Amino acid sequence: DGDYITDQYPSKDIVVTTGTKVFLVTNSDNYYIPNFKGWSKKDVYTYLKLCNISYKSTGDGYLINQNIKDTVFEDKMELTLEFAEKFNINQEEKEEKEESNE
Repeated sequence: DGDYITDQYPSKDIVVTTGTKVFLVTNSDNYYIPNFKGWSKKDVYTYLKLCNISYKSTGDGYLINQNIKDTVFEDKMELTLEFAEKFNINQEEKEEKEESNE
């Protein structure tokens, strides 16, 4: 959505490395909440700040759980995020695969 870019992160003169997320904000009033699973806390917070979306969170590290995803944000929504260390994410994925094989 949107006709033109109104904001971005990192700013236009910053050199980024391979794998760095670049966020572009347009003049649209619709802000999409993606599935943040595996994103760093810094990347998630940067995205939400650019979109002016409020949230509650627990933990540190990388996102392992969120209550709203893959939808356009609406003012009445309450976004809740849970972060964990990278090791815990890998362990959780391993356990999920083991459960699905049973």
